Amino acid sequence: MFSQLSSTNKHLNDFIEDLNSRIQHQRSLHMNTLVNMYQEAVLTDQPDEVVNMLSNAILERDEYNGRKTKIDSEEWGTHDEKVLRALGRHSTVLSGGSIDGTRNPNKLNKALKYAGKRANAFIWNLTKKLQHDRATHKNELINLNNEIIKHSDTTPDYQQMVHEMLSEQNKYDLRRTVLDAHEWSNLDNLVAKELSNDLDTSDEVLTAGATVADFRGDLNDDVAISGGDQQIIDEAWNVILQ
Repeated sequence: MFSQLSSTNKHLNDFIEDLNSRIQHQRSLHMNTLVNMYQEAVLTDQPDEVVNMLSNAILERDEYNGRKTKIDSEEWGTHDEKVLRALGRHSTVLSGGSIDGTRNPNKLNKALKYAGKRANAFIWNLTKKLQHDRATHKNELINLNNEIIKHSDTTPDYQQMVHEMLSEQNKYDLRRTVLDAHEWSNLDNLVAKELSNDLDTSDEVLTAGATVADFRGDLNDDVAISGGDQQIIDEAWNVILQ
C-alpha cells in the first residue's frame, strides 16, 4: 500500500501546484482585460469619468490581488509545512521519490493517509478560490460595463468592443471551469484506481474536503447561470465527453 499511497500523494501534490498556477493565471487574465479596456478608452478619447473609473478599478484590483496572493502563499506554505512534518524523510514521495524502508510502517501509513487527506481538502479549497475569483471578476466586469453604457458620451464602438471583450472572457471562463471539473474528475478516478485495494483508505482520502461531484453540483454557484451560459457549459461538456 505504501507505493500506491506514495503515488497518490504525488498526483495530489502536482494538482495543487497546477491549481495555484491557474489561480494566478486567472488573476493575470482579468487584469489584462481591465488594462485593455482602459487603454482603448484612452486611445478612443472616451469621457474622463470612464477613463478614471477604469484606472481606479485597475489600481484597486492590483492591490487586492497583491493581498490575496500573499495570503495564498502563506496558506500553501502552511499546508506544505504540515505535510512535510508528517512525512519526515519520506517527503520525497511528493516529487516522485520512493519509500526506501521504515522501522514503523503503521506510523508511515498514517502519515501518508494524512498527507493525502490534507491534499484533497486543500484541492477543494483552491478550487473554490478559483471559482470565487472567476465569479468576482465576472461581476466586476458586468458592473463596469453597465457604468460605461450608462454614460451618454461613450461611443457605440467602444461600448460594442467592451461587450464583445466581456462575452469572450465569459466564454473562456465557463469552458475553463468545465475543463477544470473534467481534470479533477480524472484525478479522482486515478486516486480511486490506485487505492482500489484498500477502499477504506480511498474513501478517507477522497471524502476529505470534497470531490468533483460536489464541484459539478455547485458549478458557478456564485453567479446565476443564464440560458446562454448554460448552453456554453453543456457544449463544453459535450466536446470533452465525445
